[in-house]
Amino acid sequence: MLSYCCGLCVSELASLRVTDFVNAEGELNDVVLLTAEQTKGSDSRRVFLSKRAKATLNRFFNSDLSVMQQSYLFQTRLNTRFNTNALTLLAISV
Repeated sequence: MLSYCCGLCVSELASLRVTDFVNAEGELNDVVLLTAEQTKGSDSRRVFLSKRAKATLNRFFNSDLSVMQQSYLFQTRLNTRFNTNALTLLAISV
């Protein structure tokens, strides 16, 4: 959903952190700032969250509050981030 609504590639999705989306008050940001290390082209950029993306993220965060304690938005059972290939395979299987 984030890939479609926000134009993110898989490597960018794998590097997203919960703190990229949620501010100190626990509210969703309207804009996500991606650092050069997070982007495919090694240039930092801003990603604007659509209403649909924000609604999906709200449902995701509210469905399981333990997600807010995670460092990465998508992480493995070992509390590490998915690599690009693993996240691609996971997305294909869903």
